This record gives sequence, structure tokens and C-alpha cells, in this order.
Amino acid sequence: MHQLIFRRRASRARTALAALCLTLIGVAGASAVDAPARASTQTDFIAVAGPAAQRGQVEYQVPASVTVAQAILESSWGQSNLSVRDKNYFGIKCATANDPGPIAVGCRPYPTEECVPAPCHTVTASFRSYASMEDSFRDHGKLLRESARYANAFKYTTDPDRFIYEVWKAGYATDPAYPGKVTKLMRDYDLYRFNAITSSPIAVGSDGTQMILTSGGTVLAKQGIGLYGWTVETDPGVKAIATSGGVQMILTADGTVLAKTGIGLYGWTVESDPGITAIAVGGDGTQLILDASGTVWAKKGVGLYGWTQETDAVVKAIAVGSDGTQMILTTDGTVLAKQGIGLYDWTVESDPGVTAIATNGGVQVILTTGGSVLAKQGIGLYGWTVESDPGITAIAVGNDGTQLIRDGAGKVLAKKSIGLYDWTVESDAVVAAVATNAGVQLILDNSGHVLAKDTIGLYGWTVESDPIR
Repeated sequence: MHQLIFRRRASRARTALAALCLTLIGVAGASAVDAPARASTQTDFIAVAGPAAQRGQVEYQVPASVTVAQAILESSWGQSNLSVRDKNYFGIKCATANDPGPIAVGCRPYPTEECVPAPCHTVTASFRSYASMEDSFRDHGKLLRESARYANAFKYTTDPDRFIYEVWKAGYATDPAYPGKVTKLMRDYDLYRFNAITSSPIAVGSDGTQMILTSGGTVLAKQGIGLYGWTVETDPGVKAIATSGGVQMILTADGTVLAKTGIGLYGWTVESDPGITAIAVGGDGTQLILDASGTVWAKKGVGLYGWTQETDAVVKAIAVGSDGTQMILTTDGTVLAKQGIGLYDWTVESDPGVTAIATNGGVQVILTTGGSVLAKQGIGLYGWTVESDPGITAIAVGNDGTQLIRDGAGKVLAKKSIGLYDWTVESDAVVAAVATNAGVQLILDNSGHVLAKDTIGLYGWTVESDPIR
């Protein structure tokens, strides 16, 4: 029965963001709340928009739930002319008629209504055109992150409701009901689930193997710290990576899992049919996958068969440690853990309200809704120790017990013990993603460079790559 899963195949850049009317290109933004599209359209849009928004969350720290809700509201579920023709979901204008900025691919003129100065009047303006929804979402995140106007919002990256309120308060939209509309969409469609990102463009395994995922979906890997030595592992089209125990796993654009041992372009084995949304691998070779229904499956060994169902359809994030400890995060934010493959023996580890999980070397680390980090050793509900004040946005733990955390400003801190104190600042406020294992720290900075080092402390970083994002 457990094989059935694989048979189903299941203020210039934006011309002052604040001045943009939600009635852009003849589409009323309120209709996304008051008169939504058909349920199938909604489901399809969210299924594509959620993962696209997660990229912007990694790069620019804009909560994915906020990005998706704003896109729904401002593009009327992707049905506006601007979003259909130009994949522009936020009405972002070109700086000039021929200057689309670094992410968009061009500019297109549209008639639009401007109300500054009054009275409202029709003008022709140039709007950015994008190659993909993901690029539109990234540009939206870039504009928010790099505008001093919205700086206060980034104090609340772990509180999406407050984040969008602060964005609105800073002048993003003139509609007094705007933050309420965005919040209602996040709640009605549980868009908060996309804030728990289960994949990262960087990974490091228990044997020190580094994997990186470029913006085009190509995977590269190597061992050892230094700029050179990368081997191309895949063609473009990969959307998630994981490595540990000498096993590399990748998730393709259609949700197919592939795995192999060893570094090199060839040797990949298909592990699943399409429809998988997240992957993880432990130092003991345990593979975990999460399907689109929220069900977790596990096995050891590379190959298509042998998967065992681990859970019912209630999970939104997965992790597995060097000792085979499995952690899952349910849809209500409850953490469960166990060792061994099989449907039963899960132990509740937390109350609801957790947004991210990590485990390695027998240490469990969780991130709460408020951005506080807690950690413990061993499986069980009790024993958690508060590791940080609120405001943390990303966590990682290695098989040597090294914990890495990133705060809302993009600063990384590290330590090797459980407890509130002893954190060491590892970087300036420039980091988008973190990973650690086998004593190696890996970070992705905001310019897209990967850096690595093997000691705790502010210095010693080595540039590992040219920009990959």
C-alpha cells in the first residue's frame, strides 16, 4: 500500500510604491477578497505562488505569506492583464520607459489611473515585464528590502500580520483597509504555511560535501573549502537540494526526487514519481520526502522502491538528523519526532506555534512564531531551553552540535552548546541563507555569493562561488 503514492502521479524604482492604485490596469484589488475566483483557480494559483514567494523570503526576508496575499489582491488571482501578459503581479513600474531594473526583462506601456495630483486621471506608464512569476516576486521583495521607507517592517519578519501593517503604514497603499485585506487572505487560505521554508539553495552534508543550487536550477557540488573545485551535478530545472551521509538528493520542477552517491553529473536514480514538495536526508542515509497532500514517506538506500508511509496528511515541514532522528512540523505548528522508519511511535515535542525545525547530532532546534529559538537533546515533550531572544528568521544545526541562526537583519550567529548565552557573531547583516554540518559553516549572502569556513568567529570566511542568485 505504501507504494500507492507513486502510482497516483499526482522612490523611483517603483515610482513610489505608495502611489500605485490597486485598480491598476482595470482590475479592482478588492475583488480578490470580496469576489474571489473559482476555487480551482485559487488552488492552482496558490500552489504555484507559494513556492515562488519562498525564494523572495530567502533572498529578501519578505514573509512568503505576505507576498502571495499581496499578489492575490493586486493581480486578482493572477487574472489582471498585467500579470497575464507580463507576469507583473504588483504593478511595479519601470524607472524610465527603457529601464526595467536588474530582474525584469523589459517594459511595456499601459494606460493607468493616477490620483496624485488630484483629481484622478488616466496616463500611460511603463510597467515591468518578467520572465516568470518568481522573478516578479523577487523584484517585489527587492524593492521592499532596499527601500529605507519600509525598514521598520523588517523588524517583524516573523510576524506577517505586523509586517504588512508596517508596510502599509509606511505608505505602500492608500486604502485604509489594505492590511486587513492582506491579513484576511493569509488567514483564509493558510498562506502562513509558506513561511516555513523546508529547502535552501545551499546545503552541506555530514561528510563535508557542499551543494549549491543556482537561480537557473543547476546543482553544483564539491568537497573542501575554497573557490574552485565545483562539479556540475545536474542540468537546469532543480528546485530543492539535500545532502548527508554521502547521499545527494534533488527535487525537480515537477516534484520528482532523484538521488545518488558521489560527486559528478551522472549516476542519478529516480526515487519517486512527480508530486513531492520537500526532501531531507540524514547522516545514516535515511531519506524523507513530503508529498503534496502533507504525507511523509521514508526509506534507506537509493532506488525507486522501498518507501514507507510515516504520517497521515498533516505535515508541512520535515528534517532528519545524522542519527536518523526524524522531525516533522504539522500544519498547526506542532513538532513530533521519532527514530526508525514506520508509521507509528511519533512523540509530541512541542505545543503548536513552531515555524521551522532542524535536527542533527542528537540536537533538536525549533523556531517559534515570535522568532525565538529553542533547543534540546533527546526525544520528548520537555527539556527545551530558550536559545535566543525573538527576531530570528532561520536556523541550522550540524552533526557536531554547531548551531547557526540568522536574525531579521541578516546577521549570523553561532555556538556549540545549548543555552541562551555564548552566541558569537559570525557575519555582518548581509546573509540570506545558512547551513552547517561536519564543522563547516555555509552562508549565502545578499549578493548571491556562497562563503564557507570551519571555525566559529566573525573572521575566516572564504568565498566559495561567483553569484548563484
